[in-house]
Amino acid sequence: MKRLLTTLALVFAGFGLALAQRTVTGTVTGDGEALIGASVAVKGASGGARTDVDGKYSVQVPAGATTLVFSYTGYATQEVTLGPSNVVDVVLKSNTQLEEVVVTALGIRRDKKALGYASTVVSAAEIAEKPETDVARALIGRSPGVVITNSSGLAGSGTKINIRGVSTISGNSQPLWIVDGVPINSNANESNDPNRFNDGQVTPTRNLDIDPNNIESISILRGLSATTLYGSQGRNGVILVTTKTGASSKKRYTASVSQSFHLIDAFVPEYQNKWSNGFDGDYGEFFSNWGYVMDGRAPRNAATGNWFRHPYWEHRNLFPEYPEFANIDGSTEAKGYIPVAQPNNIKDFFQTGNSLTTSVNAGVSGDIGAFNVAFNRTSEEGYIKNNDLGRTTISIGGVANITKKLRFNANFTYAKTDFKTPTIGAGLGSNSNGGPSVFANLFYVPRNIDLMGWPYQNPITGGPVYYRNGGDITNPRWLLENSRQGSYTNRFFSSMGATYDILDWLKLNYTLGIDTYGEDQEYYVNKGATGFPTTPVDVSPFGTGLYRTNSIANTIFDHTVRLSGSRNLTDAIDISANIGVNGRQDTYEQQGVESTGQIVFGVLEHRNFANHNTRDLRGNELNGYRRQIWLGAFADVTLGYKNYLYLNLQGRNDWSSAHEKDY
Repeated sequence: MKRLLTTLALVFAGFGLALAQRTVTGTVTGDGEALIGASVAVKGASGGARTDVDGKYSVQVPAGATTLVFSYTGYATQEVTLGPSNVVDVVLKSNTQLEEVVVTALGIRRDKKALGYASTVVSAAEIAEKPETDVARALIGRSPGVVITNSSGLAGSGTKINIRGVSTISGNSQPLWIVDGVPINSNANESNDPNRFNDGQVTPTRNLDIDPNNIESISILRGLSATTLYGSQGRNGVILVTTKTGASSKKRYTASVSQSFHLIDAFVPEYQNKWSNGFDGDYGEFFSNWGYVMDGRAPRNAATGNWFRHPYWEHRNLFPEYPEFANIDGSTEAKGYIPVAQPNNIKDFFQTGNSLTTSVNAGVSGDIGAFNVAFNRTSEEGYIKNNDLGRTTISIGGVANITKKLRFNANFTYAKTDFKTPTIGAGLGSNSNGGPSVFANLFYVPRNIDLMGWPYQNPITGGPVYYRNGGDITNPRWLLENSRQGSYTNRFFSSMGATYDILDWLKLNYTLGIDTYGEDQEYYVNKGATGFPTTPVDVSPFGTGLYRTNSIANTIFDHTVRLSGSRNLTDAIDISANIGVNGRQDTYEQQGVESTGQIVFGVLEHRNFANHNTRDLRGNELNGYRRQIWLGAFADVTLGYKNYLYLNLQGRNDWSSAHEKDY
């Protein structure tokens, strides 16, 4: 009998509990989309639920509870009082902040009006307005006082950025690049004469590996106080890049596919087409343009009384397909050379370049975290032949909210960048001032020389042929085909971090950054080129054929531990503070060799050269290893008064392995 009464009591108790609580279901949306992972809590009670991939939820509401609380990142929290219905659909409103927030040093976000220094923010939309394969070029004209210069205008060539003027005798005034809170190497690793343009300075600066289509925003920190927290590494200014895979989105999911195609034209000077090569109105096979007036008649040598031969007469036996080379021998007036203007002989040296970019970006986010993936392929063909750039990048990033207080974030990027171009160097109006240069003699080609129609290469030896039969100038078309500078890079950079909310106003953050890449460089010219200087440094061995290779490995490890907090001291005064330590290690290793004295024309292997050296022609060492370590402690405190008056104190002290010991 007792067992029966006990069983009946349990049945009635369960029945009463079922009557006391109920199940509420519904859908949570925002901005016209279902919100995945939105939090649904019962006010005044434990437990709750999260929305599924369709924004739907189901939550148990205990007896006495009358209110549900809905929240989602980027949206205003909303409380809903329950009625008799067990279906509650909610539309959350976007929590848009009216005040402009910018990313500052160490990834700290602040109201722009609270900054006491110059800072420029460039959005993804602004970058898209000026599509460039190099993100540095996309910043041209975007920030006052920032001077950005491309080394040559060729596809993939290096870009120099000067934010604070020249501050070093080494000539390296490049700013510090920070991607998703982690420093990356942006050096050019120039193997040519490093402080001059004699042999060309076109090796890409390594910020070229950043995909402009995956950038969410860029902050340029110019003032000294803006970069204090980066210490000595930020002395030349800082460029902060936030990628789309490193940023969180308030939207449930995003997806985009974009493709762009652009044409690139070269603009050449305006030329006269009245005078042929020569001096003072007299014709001659000189490197000048103020000779005989091209009037349709054959000029005569005033000194000998003879008529002139065709400029390629000495090459007549090599090219029987050009009978005029032999027929115009100057023996009679009828066989005398008549200079004829070639209006496009310089213009046709150039081609219409093009750039094709394909980008795919997809992401999903919610209160439980976020995930984003991006792919980009860029192919660019420059405005001269054999100048090409190819870049492929893959980025994966995400944020995981492990608990209400603990969050993990990570971002990984792989970039493969290949660049090549004919050799470029300084020219002073007659030949290169150093190594072989396509442009050194191009713009001074006489107006009657058919540069693109006449041959440029000896079919037997492979060497150059030109109207300058003394061999003192190399045909620019020959250099276009027989000289090359290239850079081939595989790169991986990543940022990983964890944040723990100690209190609602105090949090601890740790970030690990890794940037590592391998770069293979090559520089060559086949044998036969001429016109190289012998003083102050003898670089004439370029003419014997030269082949230089460099293998570079560069790695950065960066660690930062930061304690940050922000709270109101009174109704009028608020305080925010960041203190922490930072450790960074840079390792750079280079192995290279330069060979001269090419044996078989066109074979570009070190074993096909007679001489080998671990220094280049100018004596620069091609092998080396260096490691630098920095340890820094920093602090940043800001007091605010009624959101319009601010006092900021910040400082950093660095200890570097490059410093000499104290004695």
